Amino acid sequence: MPPLRCRRAAFSLSGKGYLSTASEAASLAGEPPSGEIEFGSASSTRRLVDDLTGPQQLQGHSRPDGVEPLIDRFTVQYPASSVLLAPFRVGTDVVGLLALGRIPDDHQAGYSRLECERLREISGQLAAHVNGIRLREHSEQRAHLQRRFEEYSRQLLEERDDTKLRVKALNLALDLVGWPIGAFYRYAFVGNRLNHVASRGLPEPTPFQVLNMVYGQGIVGLAAKNRQAMVVEHYQQSDLCDVNVPHIPMEVAIAIPVMPYRDLNSVLFLANPFGGRLFLDLEREILVRFVARVASALGSLPIRHPELMLRDLNALQLLSESIQSDLSQETIGFRFLTAVTASYGLRFNRAQIYLFDEWREQLQGFMGIGHLALGDARRSWEADDQMGRTLLSSFNEIPPDTSTPVDAWVKSYRIGMTDPDGRVFRDVAETRVPLIVTDY
Repeated sequence: MPPLRCRRAAFSLSGKGYLSTASEAASLAGEPPSGEIEFGSASSTRRLVDDLTGPQQLQGHSRPDGVEPLIDRFTVQYPASSVLLAPFRVGTDVVGLLALGRIPDDHQAGYSRLECERLREISGQLAAHVNGIRLREHSEQRAHLQRRFEEYSRQLLEERDDTKLRVKALNLALDLVGWPIGAFYRYAFVGNRLNHVASRGLPEPTPFQVLNMVYGQGIVGLAAKNRQAMVVEHYQQSDLCDVNVPHIPMEVAIAIPVMPYRDLNSVLFLANPFGGRLFLDLEREILVRFVARVASALGSLPIRHPELMLRDLNALQLLSESIQSDLSQETIGFRFLTAVTASYGLRFNRAQIYLFDEWREQLQGFMGIGHLALGDARRSWEADDQMGRTLLSSFNEIPPDTSTPVDAWVKSYRIGMTDPDGRVFRDVAETRVPLIVTDY
């Protein structure tokens, strides 16, 4: 049989949505050594590839639906009078595609049955070889991920602070599978929301639209509601796209609930800008196992000391009793802020109150107490402890008109509810649900 006069190109399937031009075959054809054809899992091109049981010849205008992207890529530099497609099939899966094209000046326009049979044998041998390579790479990747899994699981146990543990878990999970984008959300029973704790790969400051997720909506909310991991490909085009930052591509996303003692605590979200990941199932498996270790680490953290919890409850009760009498708005605000910031109260280093002006539809700063730096707050708390000051004594001894730099700054602040910078206030006002941002 005379040698085949044809242009040659090979395509390898790198997942559910891509055909990548193989560099060796492309160089033989005189084409650029790389390129991709992207298509959805339900597209006509995908169905064409999946339905190929053997070599299929394409001539003239008799072209099935979905073949145009393949032909366009194949004939990028030189025309072809006929094209022969042969799949690399391993079991029921097509793992690659071989394309042969006759140049227009060939005496023979198409391919003979014998040529098709020869190509069927070649593609079968190549498929077996490709499958062997994939099995070896899969085994090597599993071993690599397992080593990281064990090391990172040990690192989780080194952290004993709740918030720091969650931040560390996010970073270790991303490093474990080599994904660049992630966020950690803590579940809040009050308001049925998932509040942002930390993120990586997203803009700073954290975009408002990803600060909290709605329970039962989107990939994060559904993972929380269903108590099981979810994987979404073509994420930003899907209805489940909730962690949405338009200029940051996210092709594949996974959300996994964190459940110490089998109770929902948090949700870990990870995303990758590249689709068609060969080891996606393996990465999902190792991430689910790692999140189980995160849940175990969170469950092993020491419970907050009962004396501190009792102190907070006493402070709140004393505050509630002290504002029941007929006091001015300024006195009530002062006592509330003192209870929140004092060392004998809730120990926030600063607190502020804003009042809504319905006439002007804006928030007006009303009062603020505290320090701009945490170090200054700690020194103030130490001085209070040395003097033996109590919450009740501070209510009676410190005049409510005492001004501080924080108070002066708050009182000068005004922002309209329709202002883009006021959307956080507007969201809280409209939903009546607290918003917690831990890395603010």
